[in-house]
Amino acid sequence: MIPLSEVKARLTAGEIESGLWNCHHHGLHSIVLETRSDGSLLRIFFTSPEHQMGKVFNSQGHFIIGAHNHDKPCGFAVLYGDIWNVDLSVGIGRYPLYRYRFPSGIDGNGFTLGEPRKFFGNIRLEPIDGKYMSTKDIHTVLVATPKAAWVVDERVREPVAKYIYSPKIGLSLDANGLYGPMTASEVKTCADEVLALC
Repeated sequence: MIPLSEVKARLTAGEIESGLWNCHHHGLHSIVLETRSDGSLLRIFFTSPEHQMGKVFNSQGHFIIGAHNHDKPCGFAVLYGDIWNVDLSVGIGRYPLYRYRFPSGIDGNGFTLGEPRKFFGNIRLEPIDGKYMSTKDIHTVLVATPKAAWVVDERVREPVAKYIYSPKIGLSLDANGLYGPMTASEVKTCADEVLALC
């Protein structure tokens, strides 16, 4: 994991490649510090106060951010705020969960999901700071403060299928208003705001 002092130095120097508004969830945003030649990525996720990530589930019974695996091993480090990893163990457990293949993310009509497959699993809350996840790990994130930020060091992509898990059968996801690109001036403003709170 990259030292946080280096992350802060890059923010201070304005070394930010791009940014997205409402990345996965309204009120969760992302700025990319580095895209490496091997495709690995260093980025910061940060929240604005309107986020709803202080709960694990929404009113329809789905996770606020669908529990998922990554196709890259990832390391996590907290910059500020109260941030928790919500870990899912699937295969043996008490809670029914449905697994949906997530083949291509967003297409012209929103998110594409495969057919549900039923599993049982357990859910555990744990600190995310210093957490390392392989592509087999399944998680979502709980943010207990209005403003929070964490670094994700994404390593080289592995040839694994990506999935979303939910207690709901018949899941559909709405991409409306998500993944809006930031302008260069917005990226700088966001980087300055994150740095000021570190």
